[in-house]
Amino acid sequence: MSAPDTDTPTQEARHRPALAGIKLSLAFVAVLFLGWIGWTFLTTDGPEGAEVQVEPGVGTEPAD
Repeated sequence: MSAPDTDTPTQEARHRPALAGIKLSLAFVAVLFLGWIGWTFLTTDGPEGAEVQVEPGVGTEPAD
């Protein structure tokens, strides 16, 4: 059975600080995640090996 009188406006007011904290923590985690992604892209080196990577069979002329 459901509660007969939930008094939604009062409950909304009581939970406002908790919901604001949850939203702020989610925003903080999103900023950290995007920062981590950016840092990963900025600190990685290019491909190892030659300056120009050539895959076998790509850009070659067919044999006669």
